[in-house]
Amino acid sequence: MSPTDIRFEQPYRPKVTFKMAAPRERSDRTSALIVMGLSLACTAMAMFDLLLLASGH
Repeated sequence: MSPTDIRFEQPYRPKVTFKMAAPRERSDRTSALIVMGLSLACTAMAMFDLLLLASGH
């Protein structure tokens, strides 16, 4: 966790919304989807490689 992610807020303070948070969340979500997709693709290729190795090709 980076120091910029930690905020101290006073109790009963009205909610303040930051417009800069949305692009960062979208970027984090996109990065997570890319990593998940690449992980699944590598897993599928490794299984296919093991299948070819087991079949003797």
